[in-house]
Amino acid sequence: MILWIAGPALLIYIFILGLTAVSQYRQSKQEVERAMTRLASSYSARLDGYLREASRIAETAATVLNSGVELTDAQIYALLENNVEQTPLVYGSCLAFEPGTRRPGDELFAPYVFRGPQGLERINIDQSVYDWYRDPQFTWYQQPKQLNRGVWSEPYLDKGAGNILMSTYSAPFKAGEAFGGVCTVDIDLPRLRETVGREFDERLDFVIVAADGRYVFHPDATRILSRTVFEYLDDAGRSGQAPAVKRMIAGEAGAAWIDGWDTDEAIGVFYSPIPSTDWTFVARVPTSQVLADVRRRSLANIAALIATMLLVCGAIYLVAGRIAAPIVALESGVLKVAGGDLDARIDEAAPTTEIRNLAASFNRMTADLRSHVDRLAVEMAQRQRIEYDLDIARGIQRGLLPTSRPDLPGYDIAGWSQAANQTGGDYYDWQVLPDGRVLVSLADVSGHGVGPALVAAVCRAYARASVSGNEADLAKILDRINTLLAQDMPDGRFVTFVGVLIDPVTHRAQMVSAGHGPLFRCIASHSELVETGADGVPFGLLPDSEYGPANEFTLAPGDSVLLITDGLFEWTNAAGESYGLERLRESILSYSDTSAAEMITGLYDKARAFVGDLPQEDDVTIVIVRRSSAT
Repeated sequence: MILWIAGPALLIYIFILGLTAVSQYRQSKQEVERAMTRLASSYSARLDGYLREASRIAETAATVLNSGVELTDAQIYALLENNVEQTPLVYGSCLAFEPGTRRPGDELFAPYVFRGPQGLERINIDQSVYDWYRDPQFTWYQQPKQLNRGVWSEPYLDKGAGNILMSTYSAPFKAGEAFGGVCTVDIDLPRLRETVGREFDERLDFVIVAADGRYVFHPDATRILSRTVFEYLDDAGRSGQAPAVKRMIAGEAGAAWIDGWDTDEAIGVFYSPIPSTDWTFVARVPTSQVLADVRRRSLANIAALIATMLLVCGAIYLVAGRIAAPIVALESGVLKVAGGDLDARIDEAAPTTEIRNLAASFNRMTADLRSHVDRLAVEMAQRQRIEYDLDIARGIQRGLLPTSRPDLPGYDIAGWSQAANQTGGDYYDWQVLPDGRVLVSLADVSGHGVGPALVAAVCRAYARASVSGNEADLAKILDRINTLLAQDMPDGRFVTFVGVLIDPVTHRAQMVSAGHGPLFRCIASHSELVETGADGVPFGLLPDSEYGPANEFTLAPGDSVLLITDGLFEWTNAAGESYGLERLRESILSYSDTSAAEMITGLYDKARAFVGDLPQEDDVTIVIVRRSSAT
């Protein structure tokens, strides 16, 4: 009789058990794919951040040359050494001048600083090294010249100069109105893991693949740039994996399961594109490792279901009264836990082994749950303390900004700053001097976060200390600020700065920039927007740099001066398109008749509408000085 009752129930349970196990396995496998794909996207984003940081180094140096500052050969080499020392990712940096701009005739002049065995080394890449000007294979010079913008080169072997496998970012600069050359930074491809290794799990096996299928990075350095992935797969008899590899380099993130890559071991590959290049980050994890937890969970689920099945069969076989009481006790304990009582315990002195084991497992589970909840509470408290400290730091930094507008008859002055994180590297300030003039200033420290925020606070203090009531030349004030900052500036940091000194009686103004631009003036009488580029070198790069002469002009009624950091016009939308200077110019003209505060709100709102819901990438600061129309 027991067999007739238990038999059909057992068969149905086994069928359900099989379906459940298969479903759970598939679901867990999909969860692993999503998690690993997110991890690959995270790693590719970090790599992209490093590459963008390296490219900004070249763009900053190009900006210095575009400003028109004349540098000696010694200053050029010093600038290049500073470029290399800013991040371990940069192997070398070069300034390649268009023939005839720096040296006479066709003589090639390309000062280059790179990491040698004994430290930083200097060479001039001229015709005796290789002809980068005429040989089309050196795209790091010709491509940015043709495109008139910064660009990453395809990976190549720099034989004769750096003598390594590298990729180069080149930023063009001008000599007057003509093309003047390029500033480059190089990354050492075989040492890519070493230079950014702190960002990666040391156990992670990954490669970076270019759009043509060649390896940009591989743990075996001999494979970098030598042949394509497809050729290696053909040699290993795995040409069937080619479609999966094509999907990897198509520019989308995803996951795939393949029967081997460099070895015969089955692996899971999780990939994501690196936005600033045509490369793809690919993490390779053995199936036995990445699915080990999935299999353990599946086996645990099967074991739990089997144990439950045995209990059901035992309940049919044994007298219901012998197991009813322990089950009621178990139910009571579960309800207590569900009600929040994590200290609930069940008596383990049950008449059957199964119930005793179940009671013991329940007690272990509640004890582990209590321990886990306590640990989460501690971690949450620590996180809250960190956030509290950051909020305090942000409050202190915000307290350094002006809390009220200067009392300057006939002028409307407003400023606003929004950090990308809790703290930022931008600041603005204004000071009313004893003789009635007012100095309006704005600064942008490289990077954002706590470090740049500290540098910004120091810069503000030095700026206020460097102003005297009878100083007539704004350029001399900037000289003093740079001298003070250069003594304390951390390696790899610099500050772009602009100051505007206004006399409210004569309405004459002086404006001097230390590497900050573009700068804008709205001329009310002609509805015209005057734009000037960055003058001078950013603070902290060249201690002995001299600034000026100042750009002097008269503010007519209705005229405005706008000081804006690049976080506004370099903000990108979901398609990777920057808001850009052209949209900013149109926005400025559309708000030229409004108050300073209304103009600030309008400029930011238009940029925010362009990027949508994406978070702010960099600190944004805007200061506007407007002479009233009635004065």
